[in-house]
Amino acid sequence: MIDARRGEVFCALYRHAPGGVVRVTDYQVLRPDQLAAGIEARGDEILLCGDGALLYREAFEHLGEQSELGGLTQASPSAAALVELALPKMLREEFTSPLEVTPLYLRRPDIDPNVEHRLAAGGSGASSVGPRSTKGTVGGG
Repeated sequence: MIDARRGEVFCALYRHAPGGVVRVTDYQVLRPDQLAAGIEARGDEILLCGDGALLYREAFEHLGEQSELGGLTQASPSAAALVELALPKMLREEFTSPLEVTPLYLRRPDIDPNVEHRLAAGGSGASSVGPRSTKGTVGGG
């Protein structure tokens, strides 16, 4: 669970599997209370990890023994932990070319990217309101 700002988290649920972990839900951007309700509805025991889990821990307190909050180690995993997760895929020769790696945007950026173009062209950016495009943007989750 990663702090997505705006009172939201980027999250997905995973389960242990032979040789590592398997993602069982889509990547999502949710308010912590929405995520807590989803976890409660599933009824599974869960380990909450990441800076978002630490920041919004109070949203998950009512889950009681159904959940466990990971500490700082799980919030920012070490290089060794990441290698441990990647090793089974490497042994199965499941590689991804660096050219195939692309960003995953779960929500629209905070700023209309066209504002920067209008400002650079000398426009105020405030007088024109139109559809927003994410083409060519960097960041924004």
